[in-house]
Amino acid sequence: MKKFLFVLLSIIVIFILILASQVKDDIPKDVLMKKYSDNLSKFIKVGELEVHYKDEGSGTPLLLLHGVGSSLHTWDGWTKNLKDTYRVIRLDLPGTGLTGPNSEHNYAIKTYVNFLKDFLDKINVKTFHVAGNSLGGQIAWQFCLTYPDRITKMILIDSGGFPFEHKNFALKITKNPIVKILGEYITPKSLADDGLKEAYGDPLLIKPEIFDRYYELLLRKGNRKAYLTMTNFKFEDRTQELININIPVLIMWGGRDKWIPVDYAYKFHIEIKDSRVILYGNLGHIPMEESPEKTAKDAKEFFQNG
Repeated sequence: MKKFLFVLLSIIVIFILILASQVKDDIPKDVLMKKYSDNLSKFIKVGELEVHYKDEGSGTPLLLLHGVGSSLHTWDGWTKNLKDTYRVIRLDLPGTGLTGPNSEHNYAIKTYVNFLKDFLDKINVKTFHVAGNSLGGQIAWQFCLTYPDRITKMILIDSGGFPFEHKNFALKITKNPIVKILGEYITPKSLADDGLKEAYGDPLLIKPEIFDRYYELLLRKGNRKAYLTMTNFKFEDRTQELININIPVLIMWGGRDKWIPVDYAYKFHIEIKDSRVILYGNLGHIPMEESPEKTAKDAKEFFQNG
């Protein structure tokens, strides 16, 4: 019996030591600012938040909305390819990037829509094109339903909105009760890297600095809690209202998306009257980051010709 208890205690101690070795401190905001902001970065007060955004180019405003756990940097390629034609506006949404969390940790889509309206009013943008990826797509189409006169054309890229059961490991693990508690403190980089690999159609496209960016911005104070809150949030299903969208919509989807299956591209297409689908067979959940030149070219063609 004593031997059994000794072995059990040893296992528990080893387990605790392993967990302790994976505890990651928050990275101070000023450290992240030096690395992930530049001379084009702007900051504006919206409610309680200092919102990090970039506003480049001229012409018709084009708002770009990223997904869960991402940042405005995911649109670097699109901005490079589109800023000569459009006024490209992108931001770190609340709970992500340098903007960071809201104090109430309320990440309901309605909250994002209200925040976005306030942000756009602050920078004096009334009507605009929009492209949104994943969570950003869900925010975009629900903004369109709430303020139908403000969006002129819309691109949904592997968009959220339809209820479904996540099958990929990176999201499923956040549902674990223990992870919900410990995930704010214990965040192995290998786990974050594996999640990003699942998001790409071809993980070999991911450069070391991209792995670092996703991981380090996740470690901004409050962003880990925000990520866990978002991935466990019970979003209201408003897909029955998609039929009320009356603007041209392009639906882009990665054929290798492991986060939101490609079937959902066609669910959006069926519900949205004036829509069409472009499928990228070798890309994953973030096509605009994986293949920016091709997807930006298709976006430009859509915005110009519909």
